[in-house]
Amino acid sequence: MFEQARTESQFSEHEIKRFMARLKDLPTLPVIVTRIMQIAKDEKSSAKDLGRMIAKDQSISSRILRLANSAFYGYSRTITSIPQAVVVLGFETVKSLALSASVFDVLGRSDSRFFDREKFWLHSIGCAKACELLAKQVRYPDPETAFLAGLLHDIGKVVLDRIFPEEYQQVANSIREASRPIVEVEKEVLLGVGHDDVGFWLGQHWKFPPLLLESIHHHHHPEDSEPHGILLASLVHVGDSITRKVGIGSGGDPLVPNIRLNSRKILNLDDDALLVLSMNLSKERANIEEFLQVLG
Repeated sequence: MFEQARTESQFSEHEIKRFMARLKDLPTLPVIVTRIMQIAKDEKSSAKDLGRMIAKDQSISSRILRLANSAFYGYSRTITSIPQAVVVLGFETVKSLALSASVFDVLGRSDSRFFDREKFWLHSIGCAKACELLAKQVRYPDPETAFLAGLLHDIGKVVLDRIFPEEYQQVANSIREASRPIVEVEKEVLLGVGHDDVGFWLGQHWKFPPLLLESIHHHHHPEDSEPHGILLASLVHVGDSITRKVGIGSGGDPLVPNIRLNSRKILNLDDDALLVLSMNLSKERANIEEFLQVLG
């Protein structure tokens, strides 16, 4: 069911099976979310088809409407129905909101001994907005997918914290003792497995599209991505770094990763472009906080 994220020589078959068994115990996304993603992907589907499917889940419907009417999207007129939201916001945006709400339901409210959940989700939403802004800045053709990739890039951290709390406490202790990147410490404590690997496995479990899987798996090293995914992985890599630099939420460690030269070249980003992104993201802070309040 799950592809191996690294070569077998880097961790034992026993450890792989251990992770797989625990991941299979995680809740699945609601069936309706899978159907929403299928409808959004189907070129023959209409706004009415998507609206009818979303309307079957009152919780998702109400949150989509609240998010659509929040300052995050900044529409002057009130959106009063799901079909109207699909028309105004678009297929992909509404799909992203539905998936965001469902992922938050499954992972967002769980307690944590390791990190502050609110700060974690603030960072994730901040990264999502940074990716969307950057996508528009560099004319990436699908800013909605960039938003979703930014939102989901660190979900492996929540999973590790839930299924391996003792080991993840060791990760937390190591980070407190020495300021090091969290993914580096994870791979030491967990025999070569980091949140990027586990997020990738969870995405497979939840049947995420390949492009999202690539961005989750390679947001720290976009150059390792498959050719079709390197642009999106680079967007998330840059978005993550800028969100940390601006100080929106927390990714679990205090470091601001250097943006990899290859990602800057791929996206054609000079220092001025990064400064523009930082300034634009800073202006969105209040809207990002409101998004989290509505999502929760």
